[in-house]
Amino acid sequence: FPRPAQQPRPPILVAASGKRLLALAAREADIIALAVPPLEGPAALKDKIDWLRESAGDRFPQLELNSNLTAVGQQLPEWIARRMNITIQQLIEADSPSALTGDVDQMCQQLLERREAKLTQRPHRFWSTRELPRLAERDHELALDANASDHRHDPAQALAVEGGGEDRDQRA
Repeated sequence: FPRPAQQPRPPILVAASGKRLLALAAREADIIALAVPPLEGPAALKDKIDWLRESAGDRFPQLELNSNLTAVGQQLPEWIARRMNITIQQLIEADSPSALTGDVDQMCQQLLERREAKLTQRPHRFWSTRELPRLAERDHELALDANASDHRHDPAQALAVEGGGEDRDQRA
């Protein structure tokens, strides 16, 4: 077999929600995708991050934590709304950590607050929104290191890299 391009090995990603799997991910994973139902508020996300911090101990600073964005701005892809039986208004009322809402300044502030909690976020790959390019324009304000080529801990850059493209709502 060929040697992996990433050394010493490719990063291990574990998606987790419950305490047992979060504890396993804290011990073994490099990247942890936090599964938080969209209508659960920030307290549920904070609880999961606290469990990880406790379980990971000295490893916690090396972990990358992420979660998907369900909505950006006032846009919730129709297929997500149907599949999850949710509305943008419900996400706003729940103060959902899986949504960026408000104007660009407010969304940037939300990204900064989430980054302070060690969370990166990426929009779902099957949709795009006009807010993503506007958030990417604010990249210089959100970047941890303006010279960094790695976007792992830079939410705005992650949005710019993984968002955008043609509107793919119809394909889902």
